[in-house]
Amino acid sequence: MDGGWPVRADRGLHPAPGHSGLLTPQEILAALVRASARGADPARRVAAALADDPELQQWAAAVADGRRGRLALLGLGGWADAMVRGALALFGPAVDEAIVALPERTGGLSPSPAVPREGLFRFEADPLGAGRMLEGWSRTLTAADRVLVMLSPGDDHSAVLPLEPADVHSIAHLLEGSAGARLSTESRLGVRARLDRLRGGGLSALLGPATVVGIDWKGLAAEFGPLGEPGPSGRTVEIDLRRAGVPIPERVMRALRAEADAHPAERASPSGGRHLRLLDRGAESLDATLAEARALGLSATVLTDALTGDAVAAGRGMARVATAIADGLGGLRLPAVALASGRLDGGEDRHRRLMDSARAHLGEQSGLVQAWSPLRDAPDLVAVVVPEPN
Repeated sequence: MDGGWPVRADRGLHPAPGHSGLLTPQEILAALVRASARGADPARRVAAALADDPELQQWAAAVADGRRGRLALLGLGGWADAMVRGALALFGPAVDEAIVALPERTGGLSPSPAVPREGLFRFEADPLGAGRMLEGWSRTLTAADRVLVMLSPGDDHSAVLPLEPADVHSIAHLLEGSAGARLSTESRLGVRARLDRLRGGGLSALLGPATVVGIDWKGLAAEFGPLGEPGPSGRTVEIDLRRAGVPIPERVMRALRAEADAHPAERASPSGGRHLRLLDRGAESLDATLAEARALGLSATVLTDALTGDAVAAGRGMARVATAIADGLGGLRLPAVALASGRLDGGEDRHRRLMDSARAHLGEQSGLVQAWSPLRDAPDLVAVVVPEPN
């Protein structure tokens, strides 16, 4: 597979002088990875989503003219900084304040390289501090204000506001152990929703009476998230914990049984004008990768957007796909690309394990398999590239 494939080399590859114009398999894969990153770009996608909302455009114009209250941006999660920058690129001077809280594992909070004016951003260095800051900041909001809340993976580790005397960090650690693994997903999320005042719709209630518009990357507002529903009652959560054999500290028991007095979502009255915009769960990256493959002149298809399971087993499966395509199955002319997207098991090393497994089951001339994620915490992408026979 040292030779090139007869496909165009004019899609941003900038071939060097003397380049044959034929792309090597490695160049094809590099082009696909770049395309997936462009499709996943949080700043671009947020700006595009907001630009399609005429009501928000009118609101921002009224704020800029002094005819409306404040327009504030709040970003939570690993991609919060980029998402907020996307909104800033669109609304610019209309934005009065922007707050960005990143998960602890991303190294805390750091200023954006694209802050349009000094003092616009406010940062907090730890989740508990961010939660307390949001609680205080919410008291300054009025019915004339609007807050754009942007959620991305890791939002639950970016800002927390625990019910007293519950310890959210201790419970989160507990639920990650073997006992917590026996809980259903609903119960695990329900525990967080009952012990963290920002979950289970708590953030939306906290920010009232301002109008809240959610920009949600992965459906994080659902499943008892910051802008979602309160979720199961404290009594239901307690029963599920006991059934799973999870020991319940006394301070947590008190919080679960005192939920009606503590959780803001339980006390919030319905507020008109709140709505939620959902951004796609990774489909843009897959679509951009598919479009790039076809633009390069390859025959391309999507195998699945719900890839799951062990990375090694997935690698074997992708090797079988390459062999089938090479044998003429599936109706793809060669050279060809087959794509898949989803969530693989195997930890941080899953991409290498998948590629090693595929390589072990592929002949030298049968094809290449590449696995990657366009962004941290984004869905996994896998590309199977099959050349023309020699």
